[in-house]
Amino acid sequence: MQAAPLVIGGVLESPTAPNGLELESTFLKGVFRTRGDDQHIVQVVRRLSVTESFPPRLLLQSNIGVGGMRRHRIEPIAARSRDVESTVGNSGVRFEADAADGAQSLQVTLDADGLRWWEGEIFDVSGAEVLPALQWSIVPGDAEPSSAMRCATRVFAVSGSFEGVDVDGFVAIEEVCVAADRHDHVDDPIPAGNITDVWCGWANAYDDGTLEAGQVAFGANGLGFALLASGGEATVAGRVSGSITTDDEGRPTHIWFDVDGEPWEFVADDRGLALEPLPGPLRQAEGSFRRVGEQRRPVVWWATLEVPVDPA
Repeated sequence: MQAAPLVIGGVLESPTAPNGLELESTFLKGVFRTRGDDQHIVQVVRRLSVTESFPPRLLLQSNIGVGGMRRHRIEPIAARSRDVESTVGNSGVRFEADAADGAQSLQVTLDADGLRWWEGEIFDVSGAEVLPALQWSIVPGDAEPSSAMRCATRVFAVSGSFEGVDVDGFVAIEEVCVAADRHDHVDDPIPAGNITDVWCGWANAYDDGTLEAGQVAFGANGLGFALLASGGEATVAGRVSGSITTDDEGRPTHIWFDVDGEPWEFVADDRGLALEPLPGPLRQAEGSFRRVGEQRRPVVWWATLEVPVDPA
């Protein structure tokens, strides 16, 4: 996979991030729900990295046929991420992998019209961006230059099909920059320093037509921040705290947040709890994240919440 320049807010920047950081991975993340009264959850993740990394192909999870999230088995073979090539042009960025060794073709286009993510017979979704794009950085200390990190995220409200079934949801394209000797979700500054108790990426489409998306986190030593994108404007909150409720298996079921004095909450979908946890230092749950007492009705929503694995 060839590294493409950073794509932040529609502006193509240098592939080398500030503070000497390097682009470690580009993540394509999506959460879709099937249409109808009995909605199923589908989570898709593809990691485009300059080195071999997990997952090596498209990662699919769903609750289809079961009561929680587990690997979704499919007949078509997804393209290998190492075969994906990126092309940067005046109108945007394209990621492509040709059909080879029995695998499906892959094409992701990102331009002024929005995003389309096509994985052959597996799924095809497209949609417009929830503006503006968001980014955050961990500024390194003088004694620990490798503790720096930068993440840029663009979120898209999408619709399309998954295995021939109509779906709606959100896709985030996320670029992570870390020091040359670090790896995201392994020993980047967050798990290495054990600095977060909760991390959540989320988006909502409400019945009044409003779209919003963001990220929120809190942890040790007063760490807490939230980013909100809505209507072309970004809001940053610097005082975030909360409390965590888990079930008997340690899976997060309800998180209460104080975001600059405003109460928000994450509520896990019972079908969004992991039956087969993914490898690594984090555990996930799918659900909803919104203001406590929100009067608008969400018609499409996404919230992937992560908590560290209890070492005990």
